[in-house]
Amino acid sequence: MAEYTAVNALLRTRVQIGTNVDGRPILRSCSYNGVDPSVEADDLVTVAQAIGNVIQYPIVENQFSRTDLII
Repeated sequence: MAEYTAVNALLRTRVQIGTNVDGRPILRSCSYNGVDPSVEADDLVTVAQAIGNVIQYPIVENQFSRTDLII
């Protein structure tokens, strides 16, 4: 029977760097690779908050992506 095996994960934060002429937010992404695929969501939030404390722009969204092998 096939199963998933986690091989990689990353945390992606989206930051707002300003607004355009229409008042819509201008967003950029920052990716942090090498995250433990079995990390708990609360731990990711803690890390993202720590990152937010030391960067210039406000974080508006956090994403977690995991890559699995099917074996």
